Amino acid sequence: MHTAVSKFRPLLTTAEKPYSEISNQARPRANARDSNSQAASGSMAFETKPGEAERFEQDRKRPQAALGDDLQFISLPLVRNACPNVATYAPNAFESWSALRETGRELCGAAGINPQVWQEAISVLGPDMAIAALAVTIQKRDDGRVAKPGAYLRTLVQRGREGELHISRSLFGMAQAGYAAEGGLSPTAVEELVSFPARGSIHFSRWREVVREHAPKPTPDPDLVAERFRSWAKSRQIDLTSPNIERTFAGFCRKWTMN
Repeated sequence: MHTAVSKFRPLLTTAEKPYSEISNQARPRANARDSNSQAASGSMAFETKPGEAERFEQDRKRPQAALGDDLQFISLPLVRNACPNVATYAPNAFESWSALRETGRELCGAAGINPQVWQEAISVLGPDMAIAALAVTIQKRDDGRVAKPGAYLRTLVQRGREGELHISRSLFGMAQAGYAAEGGLSPTAVEELVSFPARGSIHFSRWREVVREHAPKPTPDPDLVAERFRSWAKSRQIDLTSPNIERTFAGFCRKWTMN
């Protein structure tokens, strides 16, 4: 019997291991080779080129930088003169920047703009640029140049997201057009609206409100602050007609001391 069986089933030797056993021993090595090849291909697939991370970071920051640059050209009186209809819906809107920012929801309600669009504008543009864009939207709607204010504001937000928004240009153009229609100021005079007065009292100007809003309490005499600011700006060669002079003056007021 054993002889007969051995004819059909030869005895296995140590060199003749079953296929399954050979396969099981070979598989870890194969898996290791596959893993190595996948890791190599994966590292090649996700390997970044020199400088690519820096370029990506620059591209990400570029829209915000563009918004910041444009904001330097925007002052409260410029918004007031370009968008006077805002005061129709919020009479106290132009008392200060904080008062103007607080009118956002009220203006959106008056124009039928979805609050979600307004929140998106704040998130993308920041509060100051968002309220300036909303003011432009409100004024153009009342002038009959914008039929769908919500869609128009959303378009401005998208431009801001792409770094292509220039609200200051719209404001200067609208202010100039408004004065031209009334036979009023020239473009040069419109630009002077944002300049700090080189001399004289600021008691009856918007600059007094900047002192009241930003200087520590009790509020100092505005003319004293103005005179000190002129001297300080001159010592640092700061141009009183520069586009961001209002923000510079506000920062000076926040650090005000009598000493």
